[in-house]
Order: sequence, then structure tokens, then C-alpha cells
Amino acid sequence: MDENYRLLLGVVFSLLGLLAIVFRMRLAPWFADLYRRIGIEVPQEKYIKQFFFVGIMMLILGLLIVTDLISHI
Repeated sequence: MDENYRLLLGVVFSLLGLLAIVFRMRLAPWFADLYRRIGIEVPQEKYIKQFFFVGIMMLILGLLIVTDLISHI
């Protein structure tokens, strides 16, 4: 994998993870409302926890890609 591509991909995943963590309070109501419109009732608190978890996982994935540790998994 090209060095620049790997760094760019790692930074993108890290930024997306950070954005999911920072904006989890704004994203959760939107997703809860979306599911209510299609008839599924899900508490908003579950989405807040889910966005935090997904954000942390994306940050870890970005770190693994940047340090090239992903190739050893």
C-alpha cells in the first residue's frame, strides 16, 4: 500500500471517529427520529452510546492504519 494513501486513509478514519464522538448528541436525535418514521421505537440514549463506541473504534482503526499495524492482524 502506498505510504501517502495509508496516511490519508488513517487520518480520514480518525477524523470521522472524532466527529462521531463530538457530534453524538446532535446525531442521535436525527437517527431516533428516522427510525420512528419507519415505525421502530428506539431510545435516543442508545444512539448516544452507539456513536461514542463507533467513534472510538474508528479512532483505533485509524491509528492501526497509520502505524501499519493493521497488516499484522
